[in-house]
Amino acid sequence: MVLFESGRRLAAMLDDAANVLGPRPAAVCRELTKLHEEVRSGTAAQLADHYRRHPAKGEVTLVIAGTGRPPAPTVGDAEITLLKALVAGEPLAPRHAAKLVGAATGCAVNALYESLSMADP
Repeated sequence: MVLFESGRRLAAMLDDAANVLGPRPAAVCRELTKLHEEVRSGTAAQLADHYRRHPAKGEVTLVIAGTGRPPAPTVGDAEITLLKALVAGEPLAPRHAAKLVGAATGCAVNALYESLSMADP
């Protein structure tokens, strides 16, 4: 995430980020491309502590790392078609079909099951 924040609100924003996002790596970039450019990195909590004691001046850009996990796959037409084929063949409970497709694709089983029940016959 890349955020632009006021120096006056930076410490409070970093506290909020630490509480909501946990101990992710972050960097506060101040006065980028200018004479007094500064980049300070650490966790959001560490940075909040620093900027409470030393309020930031000037333009501030905050960069917060992602979770490091790839996003969960979404249920698409291919998964719904596969679910229908599994259910239409040999007698197979829709929940079991959703578990099989979920294991094969990484999609959430509940989302697959709900998609199957909402899909056109």
